Amino acid sequence: MFIAQKMTARCCVDSVSIMQIAAVRPQELGAPELALWREFQAADPIQDNPFLSPEFTLAVAEFRPSVRVAVISDGGTVVGFFPYQRHATGVARPVGQGFRDRDGAVLAAGCRPDAAALLRACGLAVWQFDHQIPGQLTAASSRAQLFPTPLIDLREGFDSYVQVMRRRSSVTLKGVNYKRRKLGRDVGEVRHEMRSLDAEALRTFMRWKSSQYLRTGKGDLFAHRGIIGMLERLQHTCSERFAGSLSVLYAGERMVAAHFGMYTPRALALWFPSYDPEFGKYSPGFIQLMTLSEDAARLGVEAFELGRGRHAYKDQFKTGEIHVMEGWMARPALGTAIHRVTAAPRQEVVNFVRARPQIRAKVGAMRLTFRSTRARVNNFTGRQR
Repeated sequence: MFIAQKMTARCCVDSVSIMQIAAVRPQELGAPELALWREFQAADPIQDNPFLSPEFTLAVAEFRPSVRVAVISDGGTVVGFFPYQRHATGVARPVGQGFRDRDGAVLAAGCRPDAAALLRACGLAVWQFDHQIPGQLTAASSRAQLFPTPLIDLREGFDSYVQVMRRRSSVTLKGVNYKRRKLGRDVGEVRHEMRSLDAEALRTFMRWKSSQYLRTGKGDLFAHRGIIGMLERLQHTCSERFAGSLSVLYAGERMVAAHFGMYTPRALALWFPSYDPEFGKYSPGFIQLMTLSEDAARLGVEAFELGRGRHAYKDQFKTGEIHVMEGWMARPALGTAIHRVTAAPRQEVVNFVRARPQIRAKVGAMRLTFRSTRARVNNFTGRQR
């Protein structure tokens, strides 16, 4: 068991129950706490998401030392875990900010902590989130909006999903099947590996993804050694309740697409998809999306979550959706006032752009031009030296 003496406070959930909280580093959690964490996930389909798994939190904590877990206890019994990253001025953000698609706590049935008291116990002022599970935490001072997250419903199996696709997206389904057959004829037999442990395949995937970020004007996540180490760790993480998964699509002996994701017994998360541009005319990413759905259904996965965000391909392949919250919860503190006049308005602007494809495309083009210009200037400066 961890030593619950790092930072403790009492958290009032209602007029009857009093809870205790200890904020610890994830590495300080013992096997009993981790087992309870997984048990709470297994009991609740909404919480059974790989981004809320202890394995993900531990992997991120290896290169982000600001990661903490608030362990919530009631009468000496642990009833919940709240993972977060601590930032300046007492602002808490989700673990893996910038590359994860689910936020929140993992709680025992009936546990609904008061967010203000939870923040106070952890020495925090604000909890800012954008993929929060609705209804988990309550706070008098808060602001949040609901956003849809598309998913592929696999509860009735892959064949049932294909039948739904035939009714609502028959053109998409026919196109994917045609291109898969053509890829097989032109290059070689198409096959899919759900969990590859090949280190070279991982390096190839990361090269593709870095090139994609460069082409689209986005910051390259894989330029950071910490992200690389996290994927290397997750690639070899597999247990009864969680698996990191480098999935690879081959045509003959050629690797044509890859996806790095994670899954629990109930949910597979779309995370980092990529493909070899040489095979772009075959739409290998779409082929892999269908094949991943088939493999996931075979494993008993009930939902393939495609991640929040408006993209045409998600509308083509989705058969359902869930909702997540974006916003903040706070307690009275200096950090709360600072947050309200800085980060909160910026996020509203970001949401405005994301919700409008035409504006988003123009912003993306401007970003690409800026990054390309900066790269040319850096190259020129390097030659002058």
